[in-house]
Amino acid sequence: MAFLGLISIILSFYAVFSASFTGRKKYLYILFWTIPVAGMSYNNFDSSNINGIVIIISFAMTFLTVFSLFNTALWYIPERNKVKISRIIMFLINCIIFVYYFYQCLSSGYIVYFAEDFLHKNALNAAFVLGVLCAWISVPVIFTAFDRYFSQNQKFIIIKCSPVRKNGIIKIRGIKGVQNGVDYFFNADKRAFFLLRNEKRIATYVKKGVLGGMYVSPNVLFKENERRRKRITKRLAKRAFIIVLFVLLILLLILRINMNMDFSSVIIEVLKIITGMKR
Repeated sequence: MAFLGLISIILSFYAVFSASFTGRKKYLYILFWTIPVAGMSYNNFDSSNINGIVIIISFAMTFLTVFSLFNTALWYIPERNKVKISRIIMFLINCIIFVYYFYQCLSSGYIVYFAEDFLHKNALNAAFVLGVLCAWISVPVIFTAFDRYFSQNQKFIIIKCSPVRKNGIIKIRGIKGVQNGVDYFFNADKRAFFLLRNEKRIATYVKKGVLGGMYVSPNVLFKENERRRKRITKRLAKRAFIIVLFVLLILLLILRINMNMDFSSVIIEVLKIITGMKR
């Protein structure tokens, strides 16, 4: 279990780093699946309390989330694909699976890091809220993963391009353009937006899925402007790395307060626990 816990911790920091680097907050959805496995690995000392179904759901949803987001600089989702009966059915199925998942995690103590008595007493209610929330988030994730898997390369050109940026709780960055009289709006991650916001014409290869979505890899999109790409990548990576270090520092500070040790002792204890040297 120490190995699974270590993988979960690595994936958790990967989620924080990627969310900051790309600006796609959906990467943080990974934390709903990695934190319970980490809790199962390090907070659980009863081997009979290991739930294999929870582990399978955790890593399956982590894989689907990463697959739906990874290596995509621009993406386009047709409006007609956003609301369908199939998505409602998927949402209901996910509700059942995820309510079970979070109930097992809460009742078994995998994710009871705070408010332990309250969460134990209200495990079903908390599991229902978390399950419905994750079911709602997971529907586009699953359909995007399916669409990307069944996709083919296609040349795509848009003209009269202009940047779109909307700030708010959910930030929107994208490039809109025209092809054959049809308007397209491609969402963009941070790097793609900064590199393409002054472009008036974009010619690239897209992966077009069976559901009509189009996904552009940064490897294809950023073949030109190498110097500018490296400069922007370095700046975004530095910022993301600082955020990861900040999160790590906050976690160490919380552990220091709880364990009543100095930072060096806390780090040694954490490393022992993570590597399985101390159980």
